[in-house]
Amino acid sequence: MKNALDKRWDRQLERVRAFVEEHGRLPYYSVKRKDEFPIAVWINNQKKKAKQGLLTDEHIKMLRDVGIPI
Repeated sequence: MKNALDKRWDRQLERVRAFVEEHGRLPYYSVKRKDEFPIAVWINNQKKKAKQGLLTDEHIKMLRDVGIPI
């Protein structure tokens, strides 16, 4: 059973997937598209955590599967 943090992480990843499906690209920091900014921040935070060794192999695979270069 997943804990609350895992469920939140899954919801955030789903936001990334939905964005990529709709726009055909990963989100980036943008003043014009404020809905995109929080997703881009989350992605950046996941990249930092991966570099620090704080993500599970499963999470890294899931991020790579949606096109996030880690």
